[in-house]
Amino acid sequence: MEDHVGLTWATATEKNSSHFIIERASADGVYREIGMIEAGASEKNHQTEYAYMDNMPLQGVSYYRLNQVDLNGAQETFESVYVDRTLKSNPNTIALNINGTLIPVSDLTFKPSDIEIYALDGSLIQGAGVVDFNSINLNVPSGVHLVRMFNGRDHISQKVFIP
Repeated sequence: MEDHVGLTWATATEKNSSHFIIERASADGVYREIGMIEAGASEKNHQTEYAYMDNMPLQGVSYYRLNQVDLNGAQETFESVYVDRTLKSNPNTIALNINGTLIPVSDLTFKPSDIEIYALDGSLIQGAGVVDFNSINLNVPSGVHLVRMFNGRDHISQKVFIP
């Protein structure tokens, strides 16, 4: 497995740009700053490509997001992306398609027939019968939740972060 995660992005144009802050979150959903890239010039009328290398990535699933900071301190936060460093190494991992994002759930020792998603206060958000995990279309609010999968005999619960 690679010992780094490469992130790339591009801007079409820039006006009053100062720098970009790169943040990373684990399954706890708490973003922490891991790097900064200077914008170079405050105004650009052409596409500019940027790259950042996370040389100390987390094991498992990590979420990355980008904040663009202007010269006046105003910030814009962009949607997060996720990197899964467990799927290839754990044959007992599946990916649930929730809100159009694949959320890995690992350590399965059985084939689940049902799924329930709970808020951390224990309230049920949504449940569904399962035929194909990659085609489940659940509409779940972003945040840290508990996913419970089960069949008639076995169950597994795992905390996940849904961006």
